[in-house]
Amino acid sequence: MAYSLRDDKTPLNGELFQSEKSENVRAKLATTISDNHNLTVVLNYRVFNDLLTGDDAVESITGRIDWTGDIIKHVFRSELNYSVANARVPKREYVFVEVPTGEGTHTWRDDNLD
Repeated sequence: MAYSLRDDKTPLNGELFQSEKSENVRAKLATTISDNHNLTVVLNYRVFNDLLTGDDAVESITGRIDWTGDIIKHVFRSELNYSVANARVPKREYVFVEVPTGEGTHTWRDDNLD
């Protein structure tokens, strides 16, 4: 089981302000059914807040079930995956702030000259 808290910042008028916050809880269960069959279940619960717009929090639940098995040990392998989700996070717009050359973490390559 894991818990994480994420804070995103957005530049406004040359300063960074906290714009989004999300809390995530993840649970994972993995078990071996027999010598050659495995089952894994992963569940995620997320609460996402867009602090700039003031919209209501978006809650989402996602899950995944994975089954793997060998029909003849180490000869034929079978896998089954099932995923489900109930919500999407609203589309985000990314804004990049130009910094002096050599001081940033990314490099801009204008391959199409736009």
